Amino acid sequence: MLLELPVPVLDQMIHDEELLSAGLEKALSTLQNSTEKCARDKVFCLTSSLFKTVEDDTDSDSTDSLGDQLYDLVDSHRTGHSEQITGMLLELGSNEVKKLVSDPQLLEQKIHIAREALEQALPPKTCVSDLDCDDVKERLGEKIFEQVEKIDPKNCACITGMLLELDPSAIQKLLTDSLALKGAVERAQAALPQAAAQRSSDSDLNNEDVSDLDSETENLGEELYSYINSTKYSLHSSKLTGMLLEMPHSSLVELLKSQKQLDEKIQLAAAALTDS
Repeated sequence: MLLELPVPVLDQMIHDEELLSAGLEKALSTLQNSTEKCARDKVFCLTSSLFKTVEDDTDSDSTDSLGDQLYDLVDSHRTGHSEQITGMLLELGSNEVKKLVSDPQLLEQKIHIAREALEQALPPKTCVSDLDCDDVKERLGEKIFEQVEKIDPKNCACITGMLLELDPSAIQKLLTDSLALKGAVERAQAALPQAAAQRSSDSDLNNEDVSDLDSETENLGEELYSYINSTKYSLHSSKLTGMLLEMPHSSLVELLKSQKQLDEKIQLAAAALTDS
């Protein structure tokens, strides 16, 4: 620091001890102040960094909690795309998401818009095989039965069967649109007498084939029972066989050709049996 002074001043300080001492004290004081300032700056930077970390963690926790709340609300609408729609809505930002969580009508509008955009972007679902279609309709049937039962408890089974004749995509839409479901149920209620008469007529026409069907059912039942009895579900062989025999005969024939698919069906039936 002293070497930065002009040469004449340095020369004078060399020959004047008092002037040199004063210069040294001033230089030391300046150096001490500079060191303290650097230390304060380091403390400030470290403190700011710590507070920023805590703030970021708090924001992260808040966002996760908000996302969980939003997912639960979206999932209650049974769109079949809860995770995707939640992700789309979270892109709106935390302030907008807070509004959605506190305003059911606004949330329903946004879900409807997101679902339409998502369904347009996704390729239509198709069944790879008859077994896949049966699985899809079985799951949809359970969901739609719960809704139809609330509207018409007396005829819910028949109406559900009629609605399951629709395409899976149409059934999925009924599950997400209460007005559309109500309209479909009313149309089914109006068609119930005609459906009952048709079933009676079909029953008369099929009496001649009953013996053949019974024989085929018996053969399939024996084969299913024998296989199930050799698995870990042997204690429930009779009940599981009865449940599987409710499937169309053509599907059962294909099922018996694939041990893997048969095992999966048996496992699903056993789970349903345990739940009941």
